[in-house]
Amino acid sequence: MIFSNGCVPAARKELWIAFILLASVTFAVYSASFFNGFVMDDEVIIVNNPQTLSLRNVPDVLLAPDLIKPYYRPLNRATYLFDYRVAGMNPVWYHAVNIIIHLGNVILLYLVCRRLIPDWRGAVVAALIFGVHPVNSEAVNFISARNTLLALFFSLASLLAYMNAREKGESLPLLSAFLFFCGLLSKETAFMMIAVIFLATFVPPLDREERMPWKNRLLVISPYLLAAALYFVMRSYSLHGLVGTSVPAEGLFNRIAQNYHIIPQYLALLLFPADLTLFHKVPQ
Repeated sequence: MIFSNGCVPAARKELWIAFILLASVTFAVYSASFFNGFVMDDEVIIVNNPQTLSLRNVPDVLLAPDLIKPYYRPLNRATYLFDYRVAGMNPVWYHAVNIIIHLGNVILLYLVCRRLIPDWRGAVVAALIFGVHPVNSEAVNFISARNTLLALFFSLASLLAYMNAREKGESLPLLSAFLFFCGLLSKETAFMMIAVIFLATFVPPLDREERMPWKNRLLVISPYLLAAALYFVMRSYSLHGLVGTSVPAEGLFNRIAQNYHIIPQYLALLLFPADLTLFHKVPQ
């Protein structure tokens, strides 16, 4: 495992202090989002999309591509069905749901860090930085970017469930695998979680020797492989292929080359989040 299970659980008082502090600060930072309306892709994906108007469309959502191919994010789109059921087209509710999911991510990150950091205050600081970092502003304030919030929520929940299962000695972390599957149905980026689970299963910590036999490790990872296989089957059926749209051969090199500009820019904005915008110019 790549985490330590010898960490003493936080006292109840410390836990409540952490939760109240994280919830208060995160809510205060993003409370201005309640005054926002539907913008840009929200009009197409939510407001003017007939699929968001009835719960009867759930089966269609689960086995159909998004309006913009090659995206297949059915669980995210299903949340808009329930939003409309509860609040119609009142944007305040939609923004509130985004903020609640983000707050859930902050709390989950704290609980994960609490397993990794001996001092509970260090876990609070890590979660607090994530909660208020401007890099999350698009995902929280832009309703259509909820897929990013959901993918992270289920990924962190999956990791936490994995930790609990390993501590209890469970050979099949089924709950964790199910949460991983939900993350995949929210956004494709959740697939990176399988790399974290793989490392946690096959790479022993530095402070002690991992005694779990290899066949037991393969058994631990098997539910995640099955969940990924099921996801790819559903995605392939819905998009009529894993990708959905083909990438022209002459454009593939250009896309790869652009990463030499894009990745450093992302890292720079992560460390110095100034002049944030939705529109970035990529040089030819």
